[in-house]
Amino acid sequence: MPSIGSILSIAGTGLRAQQQAMNVTAHNIANATTEGYSRQRAVMGGNPALRTQEGVFGTGVRVLDVQQVRDRFLDATYHREIASASENDTRSDMLQRIETMLGEPSENGLAATLDAFFSAWSDLATNPTGNTVRSVVRQSARQLTDKLH
Repeated sequence: MPSIGSILSIAGTGLRAQQQAMNVTAHNIANATTEGYSRQRAVMGGNPALRTQEGVFGTGVRVLDVQQVRDRFLDATYHREIASASENDTRSDMLQRIETMLGEPSENGLAATLDAFFSAWSDLATNPTGNTVRSVVRQSARQLTDKLH
């Protein structure tokens, strides 16, 4: 049969475990606005029981672990979106380099040169015998070739 001292000792283990749990809660509150912080919780479990001839008596409680409370679905979604954002940033950077290299968008970039080339062919289709129109097609073809080089 447990004595008053052992009963008070069991109560003391409960108070110490709850004090540790309160420390974890205080830590959560202190870091509530910290970016990337995830909440923690104290996991409690019983101390090994005392087996005597009179029976089995509990010996109190203790904090077994402090675990992060995470949502696996949100974590997976977050990591997927970070990867996607990184991929999109890389793609955007490469496309900006290509636009700069090709002089796009501008009035004398590749798109404008292609438009002028096809417009010259369209004009030639409406007036196939015109020497001036043929000359414009040749000139626009040279400009397109120079632009592509």
